[in-house]
Amino acid sequence: MGAIFGKGIKKRIKVVVSQINCVILFLATEPIKGECGMFSSEQNNSERRRFPRADFREPVSFRFSGAPESGGCLGKDISEGGLRINFENFVRPHTPMAFEFRLTQGSQVMLIQGHVAWSHRVPSSDRYQLGVEFVTKDDENQQNIRKFVISNQIK
Repeated sequence: MGAIFGKGIKKRIKVVVSQINCVILFLATEPIKGECGMFSSEQNNSERRRFPRADFREPVSFRFSGAPESGGCLGKDISEGGLRINFENFVRPHTPMAFEFRLTQGSQVMLIQGHVAWSHRVPSSDRYQLGVEFVTKDDENQQNIRKFVISNQIK
């Protein structure tokens, strides 16, 4: 086992085995920065991004596709490919949703279809953050989002 995972992981597994057996799988599958020649999870996320993103702290209205109920939440960041929002509940990935928002106060309302790409619980909270991938690619919306991101890009 030491040859596959490296000495640092082997030592951690030995300590954990004596305490809780079920944690072994987590330790064996989680990349650890600087060991085994793997990237940290933060580096992997930035390498996977297709579009630059910008802070986006505006209200977002949403509706689950096929459901009459709607609600509201707050945006976190945005890119041409999607939106990260703060949310009250867990939502299963691939769930289709419709969104309505303005990039800035007073700007044109955007209506965009998307689906949940991921849902993560916010640490020490009952809230979640959702990553939403846009599925409708309206040229005018895309151009407006691109301009917004360029002028507000997270560095």
